[in-house]
Amino acid sequence: MRILDNLEQFKQIYYSGRKWQRCVEAINNIDNIRPGVAHS
Repeated sequence: MRILDNLEQFKQIYYSGRKWQRCVEAINNIDNIRPGVAHS
């Protein structure tokens, strides 16, 4: 398992894949995520 130090390192390594782009979008949207609400 690769351990990353920060979000910028994550973006540099994985940003080209669609799956990873969705992860970055979710991380950037973390303040809008509400408990008990399903997100896809």
